[in-house]
Amino acid sequence: MERLTFYFRNAALSLLRARRRAVFAVFTVVVGVAAIVGLQLTADVLESSLTSNVRTLLRGDLAVSKEGGETSSGFTSEELAAIQALEDEGVIDGFTVRGTPGSDFADFAKFKLTVVGRTDSDAVTAFYAPTFLEYDVFPYYGEVSSGGQGLWDLIKDEFDVVVTSNLANRHNIDVDDQLKLSGVDELFTVRGILSSAALGRAADPLQGNVVFRQDTIDRLFPDLKDPVSDIYILAPDADGEQLARIDERLEAISPLIESTTPAELEVSNQDAADDLRTIILIFGLVALAIGGIGIANTMQVLVSRRLPEAGVLKAIGLKGRQVMAVFLAEALIIGVVGSAIGVVAGLGVSFGTLRVMEGIANQNLGWSVGAGPIFTGLIVGVLVTLAFGLLPTAGAGRVRPMAAIRPNDSDLVKGSWLTSTLLLLALAAVMGVMVGVLLGTLQWGLIGTLGAFVGVGLLLLILIGIVYLLSRLPTFRWLTLQLSFLEWRRRKARAASLLLAMSIGVLGIGLILMLADTVLSGLTNSVEDVVGGDVVLAVNDPAEKEQAYATIREADGVTLFSPGAIYDTRLTAINGDPGELESRINSAEADRGGLDAEELQRVEDFFSVVNTRTVDAALPRLVFPSDGGRMLDETDVGRNTVVLQALSEQPATKWLALQVGERISLQAVDRDDRGVGDPVEFEVIGISSESAIGVTVFGTIMTANDPFEEQGIPPAANVAIVAVDDAKRADLVRDLNLQFDSVLVLEVAAFVDLFAELLDQIRIVPLTLSGLVLLAAVVIVANAVALSTLERRKEIGLLKAVGAKARWITVQLVFENTLLGFVGGLIGLALAFGVLVATSILMGFDVVASPTIIAAVLALAIVLSATVTLFSAVPAARERPLDILRGE
Repeated sequence: MERLTFYFRNAALSLLRARRRAVFAVFTVVVGVAAIVGLQLTADVLESSLTSNVRTLLRGDLAVSKEGGETSSGFTSEELAAIQALEDEGVIDGFTVRGTPGSDFADFAKFKLTVVGRTDSDAVTAFYAPTFLEYDVFPYYGEVSSGGQGLWDLIKDEFDVVVTSNLANRHNIDVDDQLKLSGVDELFTVRGILSSAALGRAADPLQGNVVFRQDTIDRLFPDLKDPVSDIYILAPDADGEQLARIDERLEAISPLIESTTPAELEVSNQDAADDLRTIILIFGLVALAIGGIGIANTMQVLVSRRLPEAGVLKAIGLKGRQVMAVFLAEALIIGVVGSAIGVVAGLGVSFGTLRVMEGIANQNLGWSVGAGPIFTGLIVGVLVTLAFGLLPTAGAGRVRPMAAIRPNDSDLVKGSWLTSTLLLLALAAVMGVMVGVLLGTLQWGLIGTLGAFVGVGLLLLILIGIVYLLSRLPTFRWLTLQLSFLEWRRRKARAASLLLAMSIGVLGIGLILMLADTVLSGLTNSVEDVVGGDVVLAVNDPAEKEQAYATIREADGVTLFSPGAIYDTRLTAINGDPGELESRINSAEADRGGLDAEELQRVEDFFSVVNTRTVDAALPRLVFPSDGGRMLDETDVGRNTVVLQALSEQPATKWLALQVGERISLQAVDRDDRGVGDPVEFEVIGISSESAIGVTVFGTIMTANDPFEEQGIPPAANVAIVAVDDAKRADLVRDLNLQFDSVLVLEVAAFVDLFAELLDQIRIVPLTLSGLVLLAAVVIVANAVALSTLERRKEIGLLKAVGAKARWITVQLVFENTLLGFVGGLIGLALAFGVLVATSILMGFDVVASPTIIAAVLALAIVLSATVTLFSAVPAARERPLDILRGE
């Protein structure tokens, strides 16, 4: 006990004498522990929210949906009647539905909402998800509320609605605003603004929602095509076996019906939570590992500056391990203090991260504090501090006693490659066990950590070489640059460690920003290539068609007007033979005996819409393989020819094996999927290649002729594509939307903007995690600068003694470390660009490296490096030469 008291008293006095160094050392621990504690608390809350009370997440005892094609039409009236029969039999206690116009463009076009009394461009809500819920029934479990009032306390009258906050913010919609629905004389009143997470799985994070009463929509739009998208079943006393039997009965109604039980959702959410926890912990461990570099640097300086003291301890009889224990006691104090502060900081990190993730997860996440992450943070912080302090302090144990009387000798420490190697292996083992425990797999924790150590070691060697080569560059007799390069050569390993920390921090942020830019650019290009114009519109009322088209033709700035129509259809034959269609369906995927129900639904959906097009510049710019034919042109006008646009899983070529030159027969259908008129035979002249992003407008089948009109069949909707000058576009869109009740006008740029908003929300979380890593790197830079000024006090004193000004010394120190930050930023961006290229190749995107993003990230690295350097450099430069030299 007396010996332990000596160790810790000596360590405490040493840290008090070097308060500034101790503060920076503690900060390196604080950042890492805050990341571990904060992110682990976040993971715990997410796991609890996703896996506890799953019936609240489901909104029922079973959640039922239709699976299948890209344009699934929801539940049919026959399927709903069959589910009602289950309730009549007593198999289920009840069910309620969630309705939506789905992907039927003609139905969607009926739900244009206009804010009454406003004429600005945001007065019309074109992009949103109309949601129909059964009055006073939904949800069976949980609560939907706004401002303390429940959903059905707000929506009492049949013309009351509530909107989600993302939609309300985008269009400046307030409570008590009145909304005009296309084709409906009565006005709707906004009674509440829901948080974007209030509807849970029923929410649309991209567009936002407007919630209507189901009975109101049924009365106003009785001819909506299969509007029910989800069904929530009540069976409160059902156990797992009973729910499985209900699932079987539902599947017997249609193999496309998929039900989710509470147990299935819990397993699925647990898997998602585990994956998210792993990702979160990896970011936290990286931040902590970077902090470990700072700890190692701190202890290395501590040992090098106190070699005479270590020599005295050896001279009075202490063993090497005892001398080492004296210095490890300092690391232990730093670890305990830093971990305690880090735990407190981690609580703030978790609270902020959860608030960010609520909107993305579409869940209300209540903040809570668990003992596990706090205990883990304390233990991990102390262990990492001791582990990274082990190798530097081992040098103190090998100091020769003569260091006490000859402190300036260069050979004061007995070298031992074996000891250093064993200590490194011990460090890797300790870190590996710790990582394995945190990730729940000891084997992969050890393997991953060992691999990380080897990789970091190789990278450090490469960075040391880079530092050496850079320090040999011409200085053009610039003294500031000469001194900077000289300092880099003297402390190559430390400079390399700073480059490593800064490059890792910049790597995460740079990659996320550039990847988001690349994805958004890829989407924008895909949409522009497919749409062929700036504006898409649909006209539901034939009486308004000619007047609306005349308004477009007479408008200023219009450079292209391309009208067309869409028809609901079904495939009836291939090459004029219905039997060949059936044969291809049965022989598709022959090893499995034909198409299953979901694949068959995809085939039906693919051929469910035909879009008549004008042959002009608005035709999609699709890519065709060598045997894929061509796009429509003037020779197709008046001929029954079609082009098929490929999707991610292309039914036409993958399952039906259609080829250019073959003929398909398509029959128009009405709203109840009954055939109308005679089937029309079309020749396939083009089948496009699959694209990275499957974007379609008005369906996947295009023709330059309209044989359905010749049969007197009305289209599902009249459509058009318009190109208009940027300066005039907003006016045209506003005028069309406000003047014509049945005309729905959609700006292509508005859709891209919506996706950009969602992308911004999604990337907040990885940016937050990467920001923690960058913060750790910045603290390392600050720590290294503080240590450097301590080591160079004599040099600074001599410079001031011969006339150097404090300002010049400050500039020298700032320039030296800012240049390192600049180089580290360049390396991080280069690594990010390499990962971006590999990812873009896999995704099929063109790489987008925005100069603005590159410059901004690089400027961030420079500013952070300069700022933290100033914090340490200014006090050092202001010290008096006599105090410095006397202290040395």
